[in-house]
Amino acid sequence: HFGNYSYMKYTDGTVAVTGYDGDAATLNIPAVINGAQVTGIGDAAFAENTSLVSVVLPSGIESVGDYAFINCTALSSLAIGKKLYSVGSSAFVGTPWLAALTDDFVVIGDGVLIKYQGSGAAVTVPEGIKHISDAFSMNSDIVSIDLPDSLLTIGVSAFSFCSELRIVRFGSNLRSIGNASFDSCEKLTSLNFPDSLESIGSYAFRDCFFISDINFGASLRRIGEYAFSGDMRIKVITLPATAEVIESYAFRDCYSLSLVFYGGTEEQFEAIECNSSNYIMTEAERYCNYRGGGNAS
Repeated sequence: HFGNYSYMKYTDGTVAVTGYDGDAATLNIPAVINGAQVTGIGDAAFAENTSLVSVVLPSGIESVGDYAFINCTALSSLAIGKKLYSVGSSAFVGTPWLAALTDDFVVIGDGVLIKYQGSGAAVTVPEGIKHISDAFSMNSDIVSIDLPDSLLTIGVSAFSFCSELRIVRFGSNLRSIGNASFDSCEKLTSLNFPDSLESIGSYAFRDCFFISDINFGASLRRIGEYAFSGDMRIKVITLPATAEVIESYAFRDCYSLSLVFYGGTEEQFEAIECNSSNYIMTEAERYCNYRGGGNAS
């Protein structure tokens, strides 16, 4: 403990505040705890705290966890620095501070889109946004989404359960797609990932029943567990030689998957750390040294 705060150390020596047991109305969260820089707010760290009215986060904060300030029903003032790039799901839900932000696109920190409250079937996310939290989760209006080239990460549950979403155009600098980000987007059809994409999280495209072909781009390294689980219509995937890890059940129940175009050699394919639960993918017909070209956009 550090005063009223509990905290944990990250491997890089910085710390995250994981809890607070005081009853102050105004809080300046410390920038340094026992000599270590504070860079994170942990999951549910201030959840359901009803005495907080005003909170100032230290300028070094980079991440705010899931449910960090959920249902802080008096929290009407929140100061956030420019280093914040990762915001967990429902982090600020139920706060007067969030309710008072009425723009179509609510952006905080280092270009983090935390809430979308526009309307319409075709949405273009503005250039300049670098990260998306769970801003579009459960949105049943969106049919197509255009993502900007400035976008680097798509966060946890960003577009989960968007029941009408059919088309996603990814920007050309996207690095990672977070856990459950397109979970149960049942009408999504084809996926054309940019050559910049390196990582796809767990459950990212689970139960996207209409996806039929996937081009993973030129830089993909990791596919998380259950990432495409239940996607029964996937027939063809194009996988780059950069792929290193395919976690368990990534292609569970993908019974139609019959063809894999692979950018590397047979030896490289065998060297991928691929869980045996992905036998549907590994036993599909395979073309190695495939040079079908990557994707510019």
